[in-house]
Amino acid sequence: MKIKHLITFLKSILILGILIAVASLAFLLVNVFIGNYNSRYITTPSYEMQAFGVKEKPVKIYSADSTVTYTQLNDRYTVTLEKKTRNALPILLSVCRLLTAIAIMWIFLRILKELDLSKPFHPRIVRYAKIAAALFILTDVLNLIEYNVVNSLVRHAVPVPYLSYLKELGSSTITGVITFLLAVVYQRGVQLQSEQDLTI
Repeated sequence: MKIKHLITFLKSILILGILIAVASLAFLLVNVFIGNYNSRYITTPSYEMQAFGVKEKPVKIYSADSTVTYTQLNDRYTVTLEKKTRNALPILLSVCRLLTAIAIMWIFLRILKELDLSKPFHPRIVRYAKIAAALFILTDVLNLIEYNVVNSLVRHAVPVPYLSYLKELGSSTITGVITFLLAVVYQRGVQLQSEQDLTI
């Protein structure tokens, strides 16, 4: 596949992703505005949690032909916030995540539009890449806020057993740091290209 066709394909995917995210955000905000909290666009917030200090031994189960064994984890729980205790945090976080996703896709779409194969290094791409890095890190900040708030709510309601929210943290920060480092390397390419243009 030629690079131009690949860039066109990636642009189409990003535009489609932006349209889907914008539509999801619009449906979410409309349902919040009209107070339709039972809509499928406002899901009941459920969280996978692990209990610490539970001493029960996991039960080992054999398959019918005894080729594999598997264990049932007795310390995992699904915690759901009931309507009477539900607050605006899950909806607010969903809106922030959708906005962040739209912004990241838009930034990458701008990067693809700025690409010129005859002159690949462009200063605006450096700026866009650094903004994308910041947005990736912001995603992890939102995850960290959700992690702390959910743990606080659950531990206040269920003091025993000690439950902890199973939330992946750090991957978006790593992606943001890698994106920032790539932007710094790309910036050096912009400088070299500028020096070469001046020499010519």
